Amino acid sequence: GYDSSHNSNLGWTMLTWIVDNLLPFSVVDEDEIGVFLRGGRFTRTLTKGVYFTIPLYDSVRTVNKNPTPLELTDQAITIKGRAMMVSVYVKYIINDAYKALLESENYEELLGNEALALVQELSGDMLEVLDELTEEASAWGIEIEDVRLNQKAPCRVFKVVK
Repeated sequence: GYDSSHNSNLGWTMLTWIVDNLLPFSVVDEDEIGVFLRGGRFTRTLTKGVYFTIPLYDSVRTVNKNPTPLELTDQAITIKGRAMMVSVYVKYIINDAYKALLESENYEELLGNEALALVQELSGDMLEVLDELTEEASAWGIEIEDVRLNQKAPCRVFKVVK
């Protein structure tokens, strides 16, 4: 049968694409910071405001500049030779949009991977994890506000024998 929601979604997608790509301006909201790209090359960092763009040639990429939580739940890592299930909470702020958006491939994935690696490497010493993660994240334009190990439980590892 006919699915009207598909047409509605397609229409909304097309409208969003038109607004994002064909209108001669971009808006950076109050809680965002952004980068202005002309022909794919960085030209400047943007704060709140309306910016005129050349459609299909210029683009504006934005990120939220408010504190953002990253929940890493039910992650299996090894601490002191024991398999553990952990949940790690990281709260961060992006303070350099250029580094976060253009110098790191996916800053949130990098942050999550680094946090888990440090929890494992530093045996769950969260003060050391905070110090190390703060240092690493600054290279990505990110400031770490908090890192917590919310849950830590041993897990059993079974070997499959065929």
